[in-house]
Amino acid sequence: GVILLFWTTWCPFCRQELRILANKYSQLMVDGWEVLAVNVGESAAKVDNFVKSYSLPFKVLFDKTTSVSRSFEVLGVPTYVFVDKEGKVIYVEHSFPDADYKALLPK
Repeated sequence: GVILLFWTTWCPFCRQELRILANKYSQLMVDGWEVLAVNVGESAAKVDNFVKSYSLPFKVLFDKTTSVSRSFEVLGVPTYVFVDKEGKVIYVEHSFPDADYKALLPK
């Protein structure tokens, strides 16, 4: 499966979720998830500086025109979108599903 986190550098809740995701990253990989942090609408230079200062272990993608965010109907950041192996969206929320995320894991 794939975990997408839509985020911006100016959002304090995004920073918190990026830290949570970074801390869980190695376990998520073991559990079969790919993690992609999708920055929404900001410049590459701004995001690159931010990513370096946070030492994020996962891939960071740019949604410069916000077309990807719109295609997933993201209405605010941070937003998690979990996609299963068949490409079906199985979870959308503004925070990591701490208590029950294991139930979402690919079988």
